[in-house]
Amino acid sequence: MGFCSVGKASPSIARNTLSVVVDRTTTIRQGRLLRLRLAESARIEGMTLPPNTVLIAQSTIDGNRMKLHVTSVEHAGRILAVKLLPSISTGKKA
Repeated sequence: MGFCSVGKASPSIARNTLSVVVDRTTTIRQGRLLRLRLAESARIEGMTLPPNTVLIAQSTIDGNRMKLHVTSVEHAGRILAVKLLPSISTGKKA
């Protein structure tokens, strides 16, 4: 016997963000590569990646904002080229 519900099932919405941590202490400069690690499992370009998978990102500094463009993923002994762009948010002026 299964579970019966009176409400409608809501459609699941895929996340478009990654939870990552910086792998080691580093000084970030324009164009420098940065090692990141996934804080949780993620699905990227059809691959399911476990937590602690290494991502390599290139930094871009624009004024007071830093953007990280993920360029490669280390998975199962291979380095895979990817192109993950950061989302751009605009701040409100007071």
